[in-house]
Amino acid sequence: MKTLISLGLIIILFLLSVCTSVDESVRTLDRFSTEKVYAVLPFECIDKELAVNLSKELSDILIDYGFRIIPRDSVITIIINAGLTEEIILKDYTKAIKKLKGLDGIIIGSITMERGLSSGRLISSSASGSYNDYVSSCESQIIDLKSGETIGGAWYKTPSVSTTSGSITPAFIADKLARKLSPH
Repeated sequence: MKTLISLGLIIILFLLSVCTSVDESVRTLDRFSTEKVYAVLPFECIDKELAVNLSKELSDILIDYGFRIIPRDSVITIIINAGLTEEIILKDYTKAIKKLKGLDGIIIGSITMERGLSSGRLISSSASGSYNDYVSSCESQIIDLKSGETIGGAWYKTPSVSTTSGSITPAFIADKLARKLSPH
């Protein structure tokens, strides 16, 4: 009888812990909301053009999902008016907290590049067809500018060369990140 009661208590505790953790994840997702205004900054990357392209693609996809994303030109104006630069924010996003007027949050991230063969997992192909840099991974964070808290994030890791064919574009990576960031 004691074993049966103990087993029942364990099941009840397990169910309560599962329900609690589900509620917490829902609240976290609700904080990245279509009601708030965000800016996607260019990600940190040795390839600056790639960083700008990926952030633009991510902005466009999140807008398609119904999020309020400020256009890049407006973001630059907001940053300048706050006496900051994108480089300062990317190195230490805490400097932007409560300073970027009209924004509830920013989306920042980094892209890791590696050198590999020109077949598979490339952002672009080389004319020589030998070795190219490719995106090996990409991570992003959503920062609440009122609290400084990270309220969400997503990452993408490129599959191995042997399982990937063709080029992996900034739009492809942005789509993968947007799907993970969006509570949809």
